[in-house]
Amino acid sequence: MKNVTLFLASGAGRMLRGTVGIALAYIGVLLTSGVWLALLLVVGVVVFLGALLDICLCGLVTHGTLSDKKIRGKSTNEQQGTTIALAVLGLVAFGGLAYLAANSDDADTSSQTAITATVAPKPTTTEQSAIDEHEQSQEDMLVYLIEEEKLAHDVYTVLYQQYGARVFGNILNSEQTHQDRVLTLLEARNIDDPRSSELGVFNNTELQTLYDQLITQGKQSAEEAYKVGVAIEEKDIKDITDQLATATDSDVVATLEALRNGSENHLRAFNRQLGQY
Repeated sequence: MKNVTLFLASGAGRMLRGTVGIALAYIGVLLTSGVWLALLLVVGVVVFLGALLDICLCGLVTHGTLSDKKIRGKSTNEQQGTTIALAVLGLVAFGGLAYLAANSDDADTSSQTAITATVAPKPTTTEQSAIDEHEQSQEDMLVYLIEEEKLAHDVYTVLYQQYGARVFGNILNSEQTHQDRVLTLLEARNIDDPRSSELGVFNNTELQTLYDQLITQGKQSAEEAYKVGVAIEEKDIKDITDQLATATDSDVVATLEALRNGSENHLRAFNRQLGQY
């Protein structure tokens, strides 16, 4: 009876350890994931299996199944065997953990590779050269455009002073607004404003020559002055249409379209004046 009591008491303690093991596994399922989940699961299983093994060995010795002295004398060896068995199970468990950790690292690496793959590749030398050429072309276009709008403003200013015709006064103010819109594009791209503050002075030699020719023509008569207005607006419309064919930036496109619409209105106004002759 005493042996039975000892057996039950010892078994209860070992079962308690087994229960703790199962609890750890259950907590792992609820609270963790990945390698840590595997860790708690393995620890729980090892503790539980170790407890069962210990119960079986203890039962054989204490209950009397192996009651002879020879076998009882081997209880110490059996306890050592239990320890060795638990150690082996532990090694297996940690080996499994190492495998899981390695796989987890591989998964993380694969995930990182996938994320990296979504990053836009660095442009090649040829592509970068094309980008630089486009930006330079756009800069040149905007620099030319703002001086072209200044040309219209300055010519109309001189002709308004010459003839006092209201159409020149109205449109020269509109040309100032056009310049302001182009200036906004230049400032957004850190491009220097090429305009001179002097009336009739231009950095672009082509525009300088054109200005001088138009002033000479416009001063001949009011009719010639209106013809100058038509020539300027027709040139603006053609240039802007060509610029729109290559423009890609949304703000540049919007500005060009607005300028072209304005020039088309100006062209109609000058043609109405010419219709009087």
